[in-house]
Amino acid sequence: MGFFDFLFGKKQQPNVDFKQLAKEGALLLDVRTKEEFDAGHIDGAINIPVQVIENHLEEIKGYNKNMVIAYCRSGRRSGRATNILNKVKIKTVNGGGFLDLKEILA
Repeated sequence: MGFFDFLFGKKQQPNVDFKQLAKEGALLLDVRTKEEFDAGHIDGAINIPVQVIENHLEEIKGYNKNMVIAYCRSGRRSGRATNILNKVKIKTVNGGGFLDLKEILA
């Protein structure tokens, strides 16, 4: 992934095997709005919008997963969520945009 891909397109963390993490039971966290989630999401994902994620830290910890894969529409909001969660010791990777991640996990 090049610099411009990161800025303007695919914002997934490089060198992460998302398919393997999902296979190992990572929590799929959709940080888009409820409306966006309801319009389509990855099977098995939970929805907690990034705007309220700090109010749901205990809920996320309660899923007792070794890893969280955060995603949104483009990767920007999931990047923000990834930073918030990693700061409170919830291991999280940025899965980037919904459509790209869905294709990888298919």
